[in-house]
Amino acid sequence: TPRICLELGAMLGKDGDTSELIALCEEAGIGRDEEGGAAAVVASVVDALERARYVVLDHGTLRFAHAMLRESMTRLAAEAGRLQSHHRLIARVLSRAADREQARDVEERRARHLLAAGDLDVALPLLLSSASLALSTAGSLRAVSLVDEAFGALDREGVSETDARRLWAIALRARALADAGRYAESGMSARLVRDDAPAHARVEAWRALALSALRQGNLEDAVARYEQLLSWVEGLGAGDDIGFDKDDAFDDALLGLADGHYYSGQLAQAGAVLVRALERAQQRTDGGADDAIALCLWSAAYVSLWRGDLGAARDQLLRQQAVARKAGLKVLAALGRNALGDVERLAGRFDDASAHYDEAMRQLRQAGSGKVRVVELNRALCAVETDVRDAVARAEALLPEAERAGEKVLIALLHGILAVGAGSDGDWSAADAHLAVFSQPVQTGL
Repeated sequence: TPRICLELGAMLGKDGDTSELIALCEEAGIGRDEEGGAAAVVASVVDALERARYVVLDHGTLRFAHAMLRESMTRLAAEAGRLQSHHRLIARVLSRAADREQARDVEERRARHLLAAGDLDVALPLLLSSASLALSTAGSLRAVSLVDEAFGALDREGVSETDARRLWAIALRARALADAGRYAESGMSARLVRDDAPAHARVEAWRALALSALRQGNLEDAVARYEQLLSWVEGLGAGDDIGFDKDDAFDDALLGLADGHYYSGQLAQAGAVLVRALERAQQRTDGGADDAIALCLWSAAYVSLWRGDLGAARDQLLRQQAVARKAGLKVLAALGRNALGDVERLAGRFDDASAHYDEAMRQLRQAGSGKVRVVELNRALCAVETDVRDAVARAEALLPEAERAGEKVLIALLHGILAVGAGSDGDWSAADAHLAVFSQPVQTGL
């Protein structure tokens, strides 16, 4: 019995939770006939290991002092034929997370234990759903990493290139790459998903292409793609494909459509779509609409901003921050901080704006989001008001990256900053050249 307990503790990971270990032992029937039950068995085993300095117990966290001990116990479990059943037992216990946030945190762990147990068809939807969620919580770096884990599992099982599960992973990677601002790579991945692919894979690939078009300023294409996405998703049932989240795809299409109208200067249309999206998100009862609500409030704040209502924009963003922080939506919280910087910049409070931008940049860099370029631009715009030389230096440093990404609005605004710098130096021919680039998006309807 102590050996089984130790095997399970080793398989929980380098830093295990004693409450989880007790739950595992209870599930396995350990200590059922003993006084104190599973908790007494765990306490006895942990005490013995602590005295031998094999583990350290720190506020309920069980840390193995030697990796070799964990590896040895895992090997013994495998030799005894218990390894896969242990992994399934751990996944089963983890599925009983107490609340939504805790459940979200353990989905990746469940997926890995199920993969180790050989249950690819159960594990893969969990892993890819976690990757999709990571785009609004941890960021695109985490999402790409999770999708790459899925590819590794598919490769180990010899899953074909045309298998529905692989196509889903390819489409999700396209979305993550688009979010990271790697549009060319995203497009190559998205176009591998053909018209005969399963619905959920086609939807994810289309979302990637729509996002890339939007970010690169191809607004007619973006609006058309988001309208097509809405039509597709409305025609699908919630269970048409395993792992397909119809609500998430529909929310994304509405928000993308609102962005398309917004960047075209059609604030009334953008506002109307956002009202619809927010009402829809608030009516959902599954507890999973926090990211949609935070996105709606963030987008609505920009509509208020460019209508000249800074007070409404600030109020919407403070609500957005509360939702994003409570739900652990790190990327959306960072985007909200950037937007608060815009509010303060337009209100003339440049020090406050800079503080918001600096924090947003820190968080977005950590998440690997392509949106960090927008915040860097805003930081340069803020510097225009206080230190033109600093603004020009920032713009010159960012311009090559924006040009590689093909982000037309970003490129134009950077040339606007460079025009200010040239004008301040009295170099009017250079200023005119920069202003010619600056005006191009406006001439095409942006």
